[in-house]
Amino acid sequence: MITEQVTLAIAEGGKEKKKGESMKCVTFNISDSGVGVYTEKSLDRGAAFMIYSGKLWALPRRGIVKWCRKLAPGLYRAGIEMAAKGQDTSFSCAEEHEDFKAGE
Repeated sequence: MITEQVTLAIAEGGKEKKKGESMKCVTFNISDSGVGVYTEKSLDRGAAFMIYSGKLWALPRRGIVKWCRKLAPGLYRAGIEMAAKGQDTSFSCAEEHEDFKAGE
């Protein structure tokens, strides 16, 4: 169990959320494949985030929300699956853009 403050920055838009919007969270569990966090706001399943923590990693990690449960008013617990080390950690990749044409 590792408890550390991290910042989640929204990587892709969701309901009423804007890319780059961020929130502070506290971890309750960390592994190479994921991180569990406590947060004050509900996280949408499938939402993509960049996870920032200078104490845990040298570079931000990209993650996808796998689940989120309400524990009490204003307190949620969520599981975020992280991209494997070495995978692209940018907000989006070129292949996702309509104007990206391979070979042109």
